[in-house]
Amino acid sequence: MAKAFLLTLFTFFFIAVVGIFAYQFNMLPASVYPFAYRVAQSFPFLAPVPPSLEKFEGTWKVAFIPSKLNTDVGTCTIEGGTIRVHAGVFTGSVGVTGAPLAFSANANDEGVLTGTLGSRTSSRKGTIEARLGGGQGSGVWNDEYECSGTVTFVKQESVIDPVKGRVVSADGGTLVRGGQVRPLRPDMLLYLGDTVEAKNGAVLLGMGIAFQEPIDLSPSMTYKVGQ
Repeated sequence: MAKAFLLTLFTFFFIAVVGIFAYQFNMLPASVYPFAYRVAQSFPFLAPVPPSLEKFEGTWKVAFIPSKLNTDVGTCTIEGGTIRVHAGVFTGSVGVTGAPLAFSANANDEGVLTGTLGSRTSSRKGTIEARLGGGQGSGVWNDEYECSGTVTFVKQESVIDPVKGRVVSADGGTLVRGGQVRPLRPDMLLYLGDTVEAKNGAVLLGMGIAFQEPIDLSPSMTYKVGQ
């Protein structure tokens, strides 16, 4: 009896480990991902996501609108699909059943998305460029069939964007996020763990609810969000 219990416990543990690994590397089937996403929201330590990328987490419906129906190479029609997203990485497949096209893309924290259609072995390959915001987005695509058109994105879950503040004004200065350094500019959103460096000019931040808590940084001062 005890042996059967231990075997069952080990099986559940093994399935959980495999599931966490698959979720972290975005390898789950699209139909399973919405449920896994809800579970991960309850246990964020299982698959941590940078706060600035949380707004993309979940599943997205992707649709392709060709500018023309056919070319001399072939049809321009591409059926859309459901794409899963984890930590800014978009993966899945689109196209007709039996002839799917791999979909792979990355979005930065400002919503700029770049990606590809097809794989190395696909007869059809293409590129995608889009801009995302507020749970939706649009852009352009083109492929080796000499086809092109518009691509649209719609998030299937509610958008969670844990913004902590924003840059009100900045006379120079830099933002350090995830090891990347970028120049400060007004209306930049701030997230937990961001570091703001005033450098040679003054910087004014609006923090907290409705960004009404001012933080004024003099030249050479540094402020880390959340500390």
